[in-house]
Amino acid sequence: MYPATPDAVPEDLIDFFAVLQTIGLIDPATVYSVSRSYSPGPRFYEVIAFRTQHLVMQLASACNQMHELVLVDSRRPCRIAFSEVFSEPAFLGMVNTRPPRGPACGRIVANWQQAMDVWFENKTGYRWHSAFCENEVGPAAWDWQHSAAIARFTLNITRIRPGEAYPSAQLLRFLATYLGNQWDYFYCRV
Repeated sequence: MYPATPDAVPEDLIDFFAVLQTIGLIDPATVYSVSRSYSPGPRFYEVIAFRTQHLVMQLASACNQMHELVLVDSRRPCRIAFSEVFSEPAFLGMVNTRPPRGPACGRIVANWQQAMDVWFENKTGYRWHSAFCENEVGPAAWDWQHSAAIARFTLNITRIRPGEAYPSAQLLRFLATYLGNQWDYFYCRV
């Protein structure tokens, strides 16, 4: 999940962590630490809506070998983490990034990779011009179809397959109220 306004970031990550504990996303027994992941809280399955789940094999390493332990519900190994706070908006896309669409016309942005090259050279001034609707916007306004984002900060839920789960409307409203900016989500396959 990420603030839809590319420059937006929580002012204080320790406070943000504590707030996420109070709403039940993060386990209230954990302590904030930089570059750590956290266990889901008591309301995790209410604020993260799962469309489906599957069984996964839990593994353990012993004597330089992997051993199968038990089959568990795929929702169980989920973890919550914060990204670093980038100094400027970054393109957050991976191998699963789909071609974006223009926000007004819904048409696929042709040659979007080349447009992103130009954006990297002038992030604040670049505007893409739609030949279909005459709209001019930066790549942060494109509809990335939940496959990429442009942001300085993300709230990561790991070990979820693309399309398997999404943040509830309640959670997105809460984050928007907390930060004063709308939030969205995307799936990142690493």
